[in-house]
Amino acid sequence: MAFLVKEGGIEVSCELNTTPGTSSTTLPYASSTYVIEPSTTSDCSSNCATLSNTATYNAFPTCGAATCDSGYNLSGSGSSATCVAQPSSSGGSPSHSSPASDPDNSTSEEQSYEETEEGNIITNETSITRVDGHGTETKSETIITVFAKTSNDETISLDTSATSDISKIKLTLPSGTINSALKNHGSSTKVKFSITSHNADVIQKSNHARGGQFLVGFDVFKIDMFVNETEIKTFDDDLLLTFNVSGVKYKENLKAYYFDEAKGQWIIAGSGGGVDGDNLYVYVNHLTDFALIRPIETVTQEEILSDRATQWQQVLNDANIVFESGSNLDIIISHNGAIKNINAQSDGMEKYTKKLTDGTDLDIDKIYAINNFIVYGTKSSKFLGAGERAGVVNSYKKAFGRLPKTEEEWKDCIAIGSGRWPAEESLKAVETAKEQFKKVYLRDANMNQINDNAAVTVMAYGLRPSNRNLDSEAVAIKTFRHIYEYNPSSALDWDIVRAIAYSGATR
Repeated sequence: MAFLVKEGGIEVSCELNTTPGTSSTTLPYASSTYVIEPSTTSDCSSNCATLSNTATYNAFPTCGAATCDSGYNLSGSGSSATCVAQPSSSGGSPSHSSPASDPDNSTSEEQSYEETEEGNIITNETSITRVDGHGTETKSETIITVFAKTSNDETISLDTSATSDISKIKLTLPSGTINSALKNHGSSTKVKFSITSHNADVIQKSNHARGGQFLVGFDVFKIDMFVNETEIKTFDDDLLLTFNVSGVKYKENLKAYYFDEAKGQWIIAGSGGGVDGDNLYVYVNHLTDFALIRPIETVTQEEILSDRATQWQQVLNDANIVFESGSNLDIIISHNGAIKNINAQSDGMEKYTKKLTDGTDLDIDKIYAINNFIVYGTKSSKFLGAGERAGVVNSYKKAFGRLPKTEEEWKDCIAIGSGRWPAEESLKAVETAKEQFKKVYLRDANMNQINDNAAVTVMAYGLRPSNRNLDSEAVAIKTFRHIYEYNPSSALDWDIVRAIAYSGATR
């Protein structure tokens, strides 16, 4: 017998009751309404989400894989533990790729290992996350198991061509750095590195953060090092970072920067490095978020308009397409390379568009344009699902008190869906957002502080993040419920959740 504890219909705890009178649990909040239900389950893991190739699970709510099916190894721990295919044991540096059932929307993984001259073991796991066939995040996690003092420098690399204009990044560590890290941080014989390539977040993209400079591809590279679960961020010796910039068209005045979270700005990394052939080399003495930046005066108009990550020209094109599609459906289908789907159009109208347009005096072609955007999307909004695109339209409606009708209004609506500030300002929406900011953070917003400014802007207009973090959103939803004592439902509610999850503002 077990007891399930629910808050707002969501399970927040599960405890076995093997001996009456001895079971207890800690609830998330001191003040809330909870429902306790008896359950016949013999363990609480039946309430965990199903994971591929998993034999047993950790107890709810930690979940995550506890043991794996034959042919698979446990990767990670606690709630993040999963089961990955075992690498080949034929020696050398074998690898194994996990095929994806849906290659357009999937996370594929590859593992490899090697043995160094000293007898140390290096294992590596690389993953690529794709949405609609486009890479959104590439991550490499390397673990060096040290059995003997290392005498050679180690190079950790990641192929980032699936998600970035920079095709590869390498981190070279002097042998002394690895040996001293092991000596100074406990008796562990494992050193773990991770390199993640992803799109810059809303704050990192801002003019304030960039200082008016050009952030190449809006590509960010996060590098971490851990010894015995202790994060190592600074070093006595310099580490060498190498960026392969063969895919960057304009390499003049290109420099490496790191993101200073306290200032909310990009700061030049060391000397900024220099380009030699197809590579930019830079020495650094700490690990964090890195990016490549050029002075804006050196950036050509062609580069600004053609760079895939700036998206602005695409937003302008998309706005025109959506506006015209109200009277010409074929234009948006041709623009997206899609196939006409009458059933999806009907479902979109019933499920989303009627709710948005009821009570308005919109002409039928304006209603069709909204439905077409929700159903078919645009090139700059394909990473969002139909429901999320409906949410973007709802956020626009909340901010400006009307639905988009003109091409200019569609520019702002699609910009919101791309995580960009709209050109039009809504003083009413901003004032409402400031009121909600004070309720969430128990203080007035400082609009000169980058995180506060971002939080108010997201609450006011509903800017969507470039890269979603479902763990951060889950925590933000719990925080919202604790503060407002109900589940988020309206456009403003969900914009507040996004601000809590992504702005970085604190109490």
